[in-house]
Amino acid sequence: MKMIGHYITFALLATLLALTLWGCDKTCDHGWGEWVETKAATCTEKGMRERTCTECGERKTKQIKMLSHDTVEHEAQAPTCTEIGWNAYVTCKNCDYTTYVEKSTVHDAENYDLQCAECLETWGNGLALEFRWNDEKTGYIVTGIGSCTDADIVIPSAYHGKPVTRIGASAFYECDSLTSVTIPDSVTSIGYAAFSGCTSLSSITIPDGVASIDSYIFYNCTSLKNIMIGDSVTRIGASVFRDCTSLSSITIPDSVTSIGDSAFACCGSLTSITIPDSVTSIGDSAFSHCTSLTSITIPDGVTRIGASVFRDCTSLSSITIPDSVTSIDDSAFSHCTSLTSITIPDGVTRIGASVFRDCTSLSSITIPDSVTSIDDSALYGCGGLTSITIPDSVTSIGASVFRDCTSVSSITIPDSVTSIGDSVFYGCVSLTSITIPNSVTHIGNHAFSWCDSLTSVTIGNGVTSIGDYAFSNCASLTSITIPNSVTSIGNSAFCDCDSLASVTIGNSVTRINYWMFSRCNSLTSITVANDNPNYTSIDGNLYSKDGSTLIRYAIGKTDSTFMIPDGVTSIGYSAFYDCDSLTSITIPDSVTSIDDWAFSGCDSLTSITVANDNPNYTSIDGNLYNKNGSRLIQYAIGKTDISFVVPDSVMVIGNSAFCGCLILTSITIFDSVTSIDDSAFYGCDSLSTVYYSGTADDWNNISISRDNTDLTSAKRYYYSKTKPIIWGNYWHYVGGVPTPW
Repeated sequence: MKMIGHYITFALLATLLALTLWGCDKTCDHGWGEWVETKAATCTEKGMRERTCTECGERKTKQIKMLSHDTVEHEAQAPTCTEIGWNAYVTCKNCDYTTYVEKSTVHDAENYDLQCAECLETWGNGLALEFRWNDEKTGYIVTGIGSCTDADIVIPSAYHGKPVTRIGASAFYECDSLTSVTIPDSVTSIGYAAFSGCTSLSSITIPDGVASIDSYIFYNCTSLKNIMIGDSVTRIGASVFRDCTSLSSITIPDSVTSIGDSAFACCGSLTSITIPDSVTSIGDSAFSHCTSLTSITIPDGVTRIGASVFRDCTSLSSITIPDSVTSIDDSAFSHCTSLTSITIPDGVTRIGASVFRDCTSLSSITIPDSVTSIDDSALYGCGGLTSITIPDSVTSIGASVFRDCTSVSSITIPDSVTSIGDSVFYGCVSLTSITIPNSVTHIGNHAFSWCDSLTSVTIGNGVTSIGDYAFSNCASLTSITIPNSVTSIGNSAFCDCDSLASVTIGNSVTRINYWMFSRCNSLTSITVANDNPNYTSIDGNLYSKDGSTLIRYAIGKTDSTFMIPDGVTSIGYSAFYDCDSLTSITIPDSVTSIDDWAFSGCDSLTSITVANDNPNYTSIDGNLYNKNGSRLIQYAIGKTDISFVVPDSVMVIGNSAFCGCLILTSITIFDSVTSIDDSAFYGCDSLSTVYYSGTADDWNNISISRDNTDLTSAKRYYYSKTKPIIWGNYWHYVGGVPTPW
């Protein structure tokens, strides 16, 4: 059966092949036409030809061999000083093939000095400079001083037949013998720091073809007096003429549109400069420290006066700011000590930090209604200003804005202001009164410190917080009322207000920091609103609401004695600090806590008495100790004794225990003492001798905290019952009195 299958398959395939051959034409007997050239051969490419069958249209192609160059010979031509030359070369008649090589011009000179013998071109020793091709290979860049030694350099307009187009970066950097340079008209740009540090360079002309003067080009050219800038320059880069201390005048052409950062900074001899109307941008510090510059006009196209632009221009007495200016940046005119008046145009919305700082001659300034913020220290140290009007548009007054404006006697803060920053009116010693509007919610730290003439302060009902030292050292202020809106009063807010006699505290104050009324030597009355839930007043002194804590004794009272009321459990930090009138204080048995510095600075205090049944404290010879006598809390510094023996029960001498005791000249301390706390002997200026019962090693083991220099620098003696046989500082008792051996 398998064999039968194979025969059938073979028969089918044979039949299929016969049918295919039956339908096919017989092979064509081609009749080829003539060859036709379709692409001509050249010196550089092959050609092509083809022919076609006349019967079936089939095509055949065939390449044509590439031709050889049909050359023409050319003779060599030597270069001259004005014409280029070439080597012998050939060209092809049929294509652009050539062996031509150009030879650059060559001046007829054995060296590169003076003048070409053929064309008479002069170049000094300019060709001894260093050159390189520019990126386009169309000209040369001067890159360095090369072998040039002359003080006066003439840069050639061409080098090897190609133009010199650029002076490269740092090309003549610190060539301190260079006095003058002639730049040809072919130069179109001068690179970064090209002549920086050429301290002998006195004059230079920048040709008209130069469009941009890069940064630091003439930086620190201290002898440069004259410079001509070409009419094509559009930009003067950063620090271009910085520290050119001899430059007295310069003309900026109308083509210039921008002056870079510090462009003329520290040009101390520059007396005048005209900025053309074409300038629209003046960079930061552009004319800073130009100490001889007396006046300047800023053109109408400028919209921004950059940071420190005229800083330390100490001779600048007048300046005109155009209406186009909308921003005056930080320190723009700071330390312009000769500037007497200035008008800020209506378009300005912000006066930057320290803009007019230390303009000590400034007597008037006009701030337009467009200004919304006056930044930190804007008018700091303007001692010539007598009055200032802050427009209603201002919402924010930064820190130290009017600090040390010593002649300002009055100022009005508009209702638009919501915050008074730190030290805003610090040191305004002529300011007599101030009204803080209801819009203000915060008075910053030191806001009115050292306003010596300030007699009247009205705090608006919107104020909620008064910062640290806000009114400190206001020596003429006699009274103050803190409104009900205030919830927080900062540390030492009214300290050193020598004339302050009365204070009224509103009902919302929840926080009064220590030292708030310290050294207010005239203070006789502290009054607290009856409905204040946190504080109360008893006999003009400040207590916690329940009367358990004595917070502040009114130290201006003339009473010589004071009995702390029964029920007081705590005497607050610095509660009696600097109370000069009190000679004696009585502490009841209810007191369980006495904070540091409570009686410090009480110069007249000779006796501190403690109730016998007080479980926490005791009095020994009018001085304050803890109950078991192991801690000396306060020495009554009003005593007239010049020496004192610390009891041998004492282990700790407490914080500020002898602080400000000017009488003591000697003190005896036993070796039971293990610790001496902060400021225990601070201000003991007369203390010269310390008698210590222990050894030097024992003394060194005592923990002595900071601000005890008066103790540690005093001459120290160590106890020896018998006369020592070794050299040193020792003492013993003579009639019960410590005496050196």
